[in-house]
Amino acid sequence: MTKQKLFVIIFCLSSLVSFAQPTSLSIASNNHERFWLYLNNTPQNNQSVESICVSNLTPNDYTIKVILDNYNRTEMSTSLRMKPSGNNYIIQYFPNENRISIESVNYAIQTTYSMSLAFVTGVMQAGMEMDAQMNGNNHGHHNNNDGHHNNNDHHGNNDGHHNNNDHHGNNNGHHNNNDHHGNNDGHHNDYGHPTPPPIPAPQICSGRDLEQIVRLIEDESFEDSKLTIAKQAVSSQLMTTEQLTRIARLFTYEDTKLEFLKYAYDYCFDKNKYYLVNSVFTYSSSKDEMNEYIQERK
Repeated sequence: MTKQKLFVIIFCLSSLVSFAQPTSLSIASNNHERFWLYLNNTPQNNQSVESICVSNLTPNDYTIKVILDNYNRTEMSTSLRMKPSGNNYIIQYFPNENRISIESVNYAIQTTYSMSLAFVTGVMQAGMEMDAQMNGNNHGHHNNNDGHHNNNDHHGNNDGHHNNNDHHGNNNGHHNNNDHHGNNDGHHNDYGHPTPPPIPAPQICSGRDLEQIVRLIEDESFEDSKLTIAKQAVSSQLMTTEQLTRIARLFTYEDTKLEFLKYAYDYCFDKNKYYLVNSVFTYSSSKDEMNEYIQERK
């Protein structure tokens, strides 16, 4: 064997070993927005979280979907290639545009929710086939120590024939398909299509919370400070048109009222009633500007 061929073989083996090593994905929202994460259309968390780390991933291309836990259920989908390490991403939310983006960062993310990947359609099968190759099985079959023969989705059979389990030493005669995590009890469980997590009902600002917000704003002496607190409060929870109108009346100047109500539109629970905010304006020009803004957002 020439040195050149030996080098090629060593390079290929090292690539296979590197590919077979599991990796992880860490995602966090930039401003503590809660979200659900899907990998290859498979939900990874049953409850919305601010950050998540998914481990035991095979380095490969994944389709990810992020759904924010907000009234609009803002979502995005994209394709990511999982590297052997350093898969850290931050979610950026743009409420005025009702969109989100995901950006790679070069630092480790401390997550509040961690889980080990159990199944992702397509990727798990690829990982199993790679494991079979690394274990030196020339026929693409995976032989278990208990004497059962698991058919890996009928792939990797060099002679093109289908080998039934009852002719390959499977004592219980059951067909264990690795695509579905074959069970020894003879039952066939399909883990490839889990039920998506239920979407909880939106939580609207309570009367008690509203009173606390109003008191905080009233305690401020400057209009800019009042506006800052009002924006912070509105962006943290859904409010009704009536609640937003009450907050807007706490401002002295027409321009401040208009700025606040434009900002608050995306966080309003009953946008179909938003025309009611016109009652806080003194000038018709402000009402016209508010109406134009609403029409642009629809």
